[in-house]
Amino acid sequence: MDFGGTEKVSGSVELSLNINGLALRLRTPEGWIATPPLPERTGLDEAPMPARDLVERDRKRYHCLLFKPVWLVETARGCPFRCNFCSVWQLYGRSFRERSIAAVVDDFASVGDCVFVADDLFWHHPARSLELAEALKKRGIRKRWLLVQTRTDIVCRSPQLLEAWRPIAKDFDIFFGLEAASDDALLTTVLGADAAAKLDLFDRAQLACVLRVCRTSVTQSEAGRRLFAITRKKRKVTNDADRLQKYLTRFGLNWAACTAQTISG
Repeated sequence: MDFGGTEKVSGSVELSLNINGLALRLRTPEGWIATPPLPERTGLDEAPMPARDLVERDRKRYHCLLFKPVWLVETARGCPFRCNFCSVWQLYGRSFRERSIAAVVDDFASVGDCVFVADDLFWHHPARSLELAEALKKRGIRKRWLLVQTRTDIVCRSPQLLEAWRPIAKDFDIFFGLEAASDDALLTTVLGADAAAKLDLFDRAQLACVLRVCRTSVTQSEAGRRLFAITRKKRKVTNDADRLQKYLTRFGLNWAACTAQTISG
């Protein structure tokens, strides 16, 4: 919203500016202003169920891929990763919230046969995801079609998720976000083609492994703990983040450069 003068920022707008947590951005002669964030994000179970009856007359127009009508169900919201093609992490500040298992099961039971799960990152917590799958089966829920969005590394680390969820729908589609199709592509993305081509085979293999760990870690310290899991036990002072940064500096990299770019695919 753009206001030419402060005198126009009045009435309902002034009231809105006193409400924290609004997705509201105003431009005034003094510059851009926004409402402060809430002290903590609202739990998803506190939000009311969608008023799907309000769009029932247009239900047949809701479609995705080959399927219609399609219903939308949300089991979690947000994402801790920072993919360069995605705005979700900026919108939610890399936060991640989940609905209770019971609330999700009730929601699945209330919708039709074709479901698009709107989670920004499905299966983020494998243990909870397995629990949810079992709860849906116990309730006797099976859909004609299900679509979810997730990361390849999550499925690679926890392949049992596919086995647990496959029986829940006749057809099951997954949208994957890919970092790169190969280690060479990953190195080229981060370093650039010229710099990547100058690396010895040893450095290429080692750096590619480090980058994969960085991209699947929420913080630099977490990545350092994973990368130095053995040697850190022998040290009196374990500054894992500093050790990782010293390694990255050899290649002209920092933490942001290693984690901010993820290729869509």
